[in-house]
Amino acid sequence: MPTGIGLLLPFKRNGKGDFATGSGDELIRSQIRLVLGCRGDSQVTVGELPWRTSFGSELDSLRHLPLDSTTIGIADSKVRDAFKRWLGHLLYVNVSARRDGERLLLFVSYRKRNSPETFTERITI
Repeated sequence: MPTGIGLLLPFKRNGKGDFATGSGDELIRSQIRLVLGCRGDSQVTVGELPWRTSFGSELDSLRHLPLDSTTIGIADSKVRDAFKRWLGHLLYVNVSARRDGERLLLFVSYRKRNSPETFTERITI
């Protein structure tokens, strides 16, 4: 997913009756949420998007697992795979996690290529 100008997630209107677009850091955060929030093909389920079933990640499979080092290791692997496949313009750094009631919160750290600065995006599962 190259950067430039693209639709922002969650979808919202721009005041002109069209979907809002963005660029730069705002678009990158939206792309990360899109890839990690969309269920991709796995051995257990078919991908969420009928026209591209492989798009996305398998993070939804972690929803009911206990929050321990094994689950965080699985999350790290699934996020790393999704970045490699769909977010090649970014460098994956790491993931940390914590439980918030019934939700799993992932904090995904990444860098833009050719930049030493690390950013973190929060993903709720």
